[in-house]
Amino acid sequence: FTANNAMLEAMACGTNILVATDKSLIDTDEIYKFLTLVPNNDSLVYDKVIELLFRPEKDELFYFEMNQYCKNNYSWDVVAEKTTKLMNTL
Repeated sequence: FTANNAMLEAMACGTNILVATDKSLIDTDEIYKFLTLVPNNDSLVYDKVIELLFRPEKDELFYFEMNQYCKNNYSWDVVAEKTTKLMNTL
């Protein structure tokens, strides 16, 4: 999905990620700690955007962990290895 790619790219760059969705639509529990989830409601989303814009940045460790999560699970090397394993099972 394009949205998933955009989310991973934002995570790799250490960007705050606001997701207006039902959390059941996100495919992994591990990723939740890096997301700010808001019900899909224009007023609530607006309020959360303003809050995120004016709150202090999260600490460097948070961004480092977010970046490492992307590298460890979605780097080209990891994706190629998973694809190769899958193809070898066919």
